[in-house]
Amino acid sequence: MAPPIDPARVRSLAVRLVACPSVSPDVAGETTCANIVRAALPPALESGTWTTADGRPVVWARLGSGRSPAVVLLAHYDTVGGEEFGALGGPAEVGLAFQPEALGRRLLELAPDSLPAGVVVDLEEERRVPGTWMFGRGALDMKSGVAAGLAALEALAAAAATAPLPGTVLFAACPDEENQSAGMLRAVEEMAALREREGLGFAGAISLDYGEGPFAYEGVAGKLLVRLWVLGAPTHVGDPFGGVDASQLAAAIVSRVTSGPALVERGPGGRGVPPVALRLRDLKPRYDVQTALEAEIELNLITFERPLAATLEVLRKEIVAAMGERARAMRSLGEWTGRGRRPDDRAAVVLTYPELRVSAGRGSEPDPASGTAPDARAATRERVRALAREAGLTGPAVVITLLPPYYPHAAPRGDSRVAAG
Repeated sequence: MAPPIDPARVRSLAVRLVACPSVSPDVAGETTCANIVRAALPPALESGTWTTADGRPVVWARLGSGRSPAVVLLAHYDTVGGEEFGALGGPAEVGLAFQPEALGRRLLELAPDSLPAGVVVDLEEERRVPGTWMFGRGALDMKSGVAAGLAALEALAAAAATAPLPGTVLFAACPDEENQSAGMLRAVEEMAALREREGLGFAGAISLDYGEGPFAYEGVAGKLLVRLWVLGAPTHVGDPFGGVDASQLAAAIVSRVTSGPALVERGPGGRGVPPVALRLRDLKPRYDVQTALEAEIELNLITFERPLAATLEVLRKEIVAAMGERARAMRSLGEWTGRGRRPDDRAAVVLTYPELRVSAGRGSEPDPASGTAPDARAATRERVRALAREAGLTGPAVVITLLPPYYPHAAPRGDSRVAAG
């Protein structure tokens, strides 16, 4: 039987992990955090690191018989940045993001009317019962999960000393989850090699990330990162009806896609989350009084069963609808102001990347990769721009492309969603 887990030890380790800035991609910071994780592993376990191309470690450990079935404990120890903490008082306050106790005190000093209602409720709980919450960048996503996983691994190791496990537990803590998923992609390579080399069969994985409730799911949720390159028809600010502002068009698309149900799939335990815009910006290189020629949107889409082609087709229809709504709104506004010089009745042009290649006379298949681009997002944008010029594409138009990382889904083989708690 596994010994009980000491919550105070788990919390102490979580605080140590939060106090170690590991903003991805930062080789030095992430490596330091990985060293803390590795030092906290039970000493008797087989363990080591798998390194990404730039040297960041995936910390792994293995417990059990070395035979199937194998269960993977998955975690990541990197975080997003803490720049928004500067709003607490200036650039120096960014460091508070990694100081749980000091950050908690600072938040408790703030006037309640300056905070969102949900935060006020949480802080009131903290005032009543100090220690209710842990503060700091990565406390939730997911350094507390890493600490809990390490504690569970320690308890399993103690239990296995008297009653060997019938299978294998593989622990993997990855860098770079918040950026390009380099750590997880590296771990997948090694786990696939273990399967081939040792015949290890993986029964499933336990994510140590946070969630609204525990559940089990047979299958894999997928993630698409979709770039929408938006082409407008620039006009002077004194004549907004004389063209199409790419920024306005992009905003209309984001509003419709992220606030409507069309791209929400049914997932484990109910409906999945709607699309989220991770980036929305114009591509003007400088200030001037002309509307934007180009804008770009990056959308995060969670998928469960719908095929990729079907998902992109739904997205295309939503983009076309958003472009139509914007055109009608501008036509109506032009009539109301008496300034609409001419109606914009051109049909919406929305192309996928292969369709853009066909329009440019290149065929639908992409060119062979000529090496690894230092910035895949920028390289994709430049390819789209070049193809649009070759195709003679004019605005208003949108080109749909996919960006890395791409996680394909694996649909369950039936209604296999089951509650686990």
